[in-house]
Amino acid sequence: MRFEQMIKDGVLNERYTPEFMNDLNQKTKKEMAINCWHINDHESAAMWKLYLKSNEGVAIQSTFNRLIKSFSRTSISVNIGVVNYIDYETDFIPYGNAFAPYIHKRKNFEHEKELRCIISGIGYQNKKLINLDKGGAHVDVQLSHLIENIFVSPDSPQWVIDLTRDITKKYDVNCPIINSKLKDSPLF
Repeated sequence: MRFEQMIKDGVLNERYTPEFMNDLNQKTKKEMAINCWHINDHESAAMWKLYLKSNEGVAIQSTFNRLIKSFSRTSISVNIGVVNYIDYETDFIPYGNAFAPYIHKRKNFEHEKELRCIISGIGYQNKKLINLDKGGAHVDVQLSHLIENIFVSPDSPQWVIDLTRDITKKYDVNCPIINSKLKDSPLF
């Protein structure tokens, strides 16, 4: 087992058993707020199906630089990382980085191609600014910096498009609202 070898090699202390690490991760999980993004060059039919409970929905398109810039007004420390998909039977989540468990996921979820924004309530700076007891954290984000495009799901009715336009006007977000092209007939 990798833990046993790491203890033998002096990389880990004997108390760092798989059970200890799992227990530690379960405790620290309550102190984390995670926002997930899908990384892809194209719209994903699978993601629409996985994450919509009905045919009414929108997806926000951004870029990595826009995401970073959108946090420029907040005092909250936000960590951003691409998820590594591993085989939990043969691979090991790196030791020594408190965020490592939150940017690793089973290979079975590789289709999600995630990027995660992680806020920890453990650190002194964030502890004063956020309260995760209610299941999340309010972070001041500049929507005009964040949003590049808004995609409306393939099967959404017209009222979703109209409502999205109204909301973007209300919050002074000037970006294209794009109907999904997934239902369009291919050009031959």
